[in-house]
Amino acid sequence: MNYLNVIKEKISQYKKDKLSSSNISEKLSQLKQLKIEVLQLQSLPPSKNPPNEEEFLVAREITELEMEMALFNKNEKNFEIAYLKAKPFYFDYSKKIIKSRSEKFYYYLGLYLLYLLSNNKTIEFSTEIELINKNDLNNEFIKVSRELEQCIVEGNYKQLANLKNANDDNFKYFLNKFDDAIRFEIARSAEISYDSLKINDAINLLMLNNRNELNNFVNEQNNRKNEREIDWKLTDERIEFIPLNKEKTTIPSERIIADALLLGIETEKII
Repeated sequence: MNYLNVIKEKISQYKKDKLSSSNISEKLSQLKQLKIEVLQLQSLPPSKNPPNEEEFLVAREITELEMEMALFNKNEKNFEIAYLKAKPFYFDYSKKIIKSRSEKFYYYLGLYLLYLLSNNKTIEFSTEIELINKNDLNNEFIKVSRELEQCIVEGNYKQLANLKNANDDNFKYFLNKFDDAIRFEIARSAEISYDSLKINDAINLLMLNNRNELNNFVNEQNNRKNEREIDWKLTDERIEFIPLNKEKTTIPSERIIADALLLGIETEKII
């Protein structure tokens, strides 16, 4: 059995049992070994050897296992790192070396796009969209993030509810994360725009389901007093937005005027 077949066998052993909380330690150990094994492949960049498609396929599969592990652990940073490792196999080596597209290409690309949007990385999101073939833009996994971006541009936050009907847990995770970010922005606008809101109006505005969820959200807001200037008070019928008494930074106007005059005098000397 040659070296490449040894790695394939180890991948097969890794995939034999589905990843779960009961075998996470064993899987992490196996994956760590696979990441070491891939370094031994002879034709991967920066090697000057002729490219071997089988080696590239094996390396691509291991990066996909890394993404799977990162998503299972809800480790967004590791997911980003793993996706960027997989990206050359999806784009740079596609067709030139790897003749068959990964069955999970659209899935992981769609998740990465959601990751970028949920972390407000809009420039990177736009860059990734530019790399996608126009024929692929309507793929079900990619379409979600494109519709999501459109909601942001239009400020159509209610439409988000329709996008949250994903069956996949990983998509739900990023959609819920993004939903929380939007709710936070709505909250900031509401507390500036209104002195108070009726309970039902607040529930609808914040895209919550009931009074209990509203209570939890208000508690979260009040736990962030150091970050905000308005307190939320929940009564039987309304939410009241109460400005917090914080020391305001005073601007030393006399000092600024004096400095400006001095600057003018010094400028005239130079001229």
